[in-house]
Amino acid sequence: MKNAVTILLVVCTFYACGGEEKRTDTLAAPQKPIASIDTKKFEAVQRAGQGLRSAVGLGVQVARYRELLQTFDQEVAIARDNATNDSERKVAEAYGEALSIYRDALTLWSVKFNAFNVAVRDLGARLGAPYNGMEKLPDQKDPELVAVLARYNIKADKDGDVAVDRYVKLIWQKASESLDAANKALHAG
Repeated sequence: MKNAVTILLVVCTFYACGGEEKRTDTLAAPQKPIASIDTKKFEAVQRAGQGLRSAVGLGVQVARYRELLQTFDQEVAIARDNATNDSERKVAEAYGEALSIYRDALTLWSVKFNAFNVAVRDLGARLGAPYNGMEKLPDQKDPELVAVLARYNIKADKDGDVAVDRYVKLIWQKASESLDAANKALHAG
């Protein structure tokens, strides 16, 4: 009887102290902690992206746009270099995605400034013809331009003209949304 009471006492103590639970917990696979994001590493890239977006919203000139794009490009590169864990690398890549979209906008926007389109606009202005917002696409041998046209499903009309300003604005909207996603990823970690 004494042995039975001792066994019962040991079993009750084991379950009362959570012995069974403890054993299964120690056998479970350890949880990998989510790496935190050092937001200070991303302050400059966030500022550069916001500066570019703000300039676009205010009506930036192409030369200034190129400068701001270059600054954003440099800050994305620095953010990628400084990312030390998977969470930070994902944030840096999110900013890189926004940068790619802003670059696409410049590629298409540059069509407006090729020599032929400038000459046509100048001649039209001298003749008093209103500008219709359409630009002639150059020979589509530029692989970067061809890729942008395909990526955004931009098609020229039957005369080979494209409403560049309209499409650039749509691409800027996508870039802004991508920048929002990068900022959200930064502050989610």
